[in-house]
Amino acid sequence: MVSAGSQTATLTITTGTTGTALLTLQAGTEVRGLTVIVGTPPAGSVPPIIAPPAAVMVLPAPSAGQLIVPGSGQQTLSVPLLPTPVTVDTPVTVRSSDPTIARVVGAVVIPAGGQVATLTITTGTRGIAFLTMTAGMEVRQLTVIVGTPPAGSVPPIVAPPAGVIVQAAPSAGQLIVPGSGRQTLIVPLLPTPATTDTPVTVRSSDPAIASVVGSVVIPVGSQVATLTVATGTQGIAFLTMTAGGQVRELTVIVGTPPAGSVPPIVAPPVRIDVTK
Repeated sequence: MVSAGSQTATLTITTGTTGTALLTLQAGTEVRGLTVIVGTPPAGSVPPIIAPPAAVMVLPAPSAGQLIVPGSGQQTLSVPLLPTPVTVDTPVTVRSSDPTIARVVGAVVIPAGGQVATLTITTGTRGIAFLTMTAGMEVRQLTVIVGTPPAGSVPPIVAPPAGVIVQAAPSAGQLIVPGSGRQTLIVPLLPTPATTDTPVTVRSSDPAIASVVGSVVIPVGSQVATLTVATGTQGIAFLTMTAGGQVRELTVIVGTPPAGSVPPIVAPPVRIDVTK
């Protein structure tokens, strides 16, 4: 049980024969998987903690991106936190792994009808700090780098006074079509069957390339959405789908795919890879 006012669950795990098992935990609409390894971990798995009688790996909160600043100062930025607009003003709690490097100034509230939090971040000494943000049941982690980024980190935006990257929604796969037309496809969206008819909102990054025709609803008892995708000019568009707190992004390529993209299924007139 997750106690009222808490966000964590305490588990008592009984282990038996040697091997690997996956424990799937669900609380409301949130689903997490915990891998339990009994005995010697298989080759290639490197848990961060190794001690008898258990090896444990706790995953960090989903990333909200990176903020990179040259030195001390203040930066204001908006960070997407919620999959759907809130109906009331929702407070956001923020914890810093190292307040001397980065911390948030003042209270943070997502206003009714919004999905993003506006943060005022004060930076100080050089280094890396993690800001963990909690709004309702959603948790995100923003990485703040003060000074020169460490070797191997390549942020896509580097410009004074800040470089910011916001993570994309989880992929629902690719749809590749030769030109304009309409395609109907089924996309898995929900981790568990819907208890009521669930509407799906769809946003296109470029409706001239690809858009969804008509309303989309996941019927009760189902986990998938049926989309009718209308394509137009050649290029790449991203269809962002939101249903019941779940967000997925479908990539639509009209025309010849760019070099380096290798869809797993190749067949005329349509090639599609849908990822669960």
